Amino acid sequence: ITIDSDGTYEVTVTNAVNCSKTKTFTVEASGIATIEDININDFQENNTVTIEISTTSLGDYEFSLDGNNYQDSNVFSNLNSGEYTVYVQDKKGCGIVVESFFILDYPKFFTPNGDGYNDTWSIKNLDKRNLQNNIISVFDRYGKLLKQFIGLGEGWNGTFNENLLPATDYWFEMKLNNGKSVKGHFSLKR
Repeated sequence: ITIDSDGTYEVTVTNAVNCSKTKTFTVEASGIATIEDININDFQENNTVTIEISTTSLGDYEFSLDGNNYQDSNVFSNLNSGEYTVYVQDKKGCGIVVESFFILDYPKFFTPNGDGYNDTWSIKNLDKRNLQNNIISVFDRYGKLLKQFIGLGEGWNGTFNENLLPATDYWFEMKLNNGKSVKGHFSLKR
C-alpha cells in the first residue's frame, strides 16, 4: 500500500475462507526540512541568526547549533563571531538537514605597538561571506578619512601620512555590494 497524502485510512485483509480483519490508521505528513535561507544579523552587540524553512517542508522541526541541544525556535541569539553549523531535525524522526554559516564581527580595539600581535585593524573572515572585495573606510571623530582598504587588504596600522595617531576612538564604514553599509567604532590603544 502506498500513501501519498495524510489522512485516516482503513485496510481490510480477507483470507481464503472469507474471514476479514480491518485496521484503521492515521497518516501524518512529515519529512526532512529544506533550509530556504539563513538570515544573519551580525556586526551587532547581539548577533542573531534566523533559519528559514521552505513552506513546502511538511514536518514539525526543531533547531540546534551543536546537534545535541534542540529548541523549537528557529532564532539563535547572542552569537559570537565564527563558523556555526545548524541542525534542523524533524520531530517525528524523518531526518536531519545540516548547513554551515559564518557570523562576522569587527575588533573593538587594536594595539599598534609593533609586537606583532593585534598591530593592524581589519575585519577578518570576510571571504567566508564573499565580502572580501568590499571597501572599508576608517575615519577620525570629525569624519576625516584616514584610510581605505578592501576587505582582504592589509588593514589599518593606526597612522595617517606616516604619523602615529593618538589612542582614541575611530569609526569605520564598510560599503556592501547591495548598496547597504556596516558602520561601527573601535579604539586604538597604545
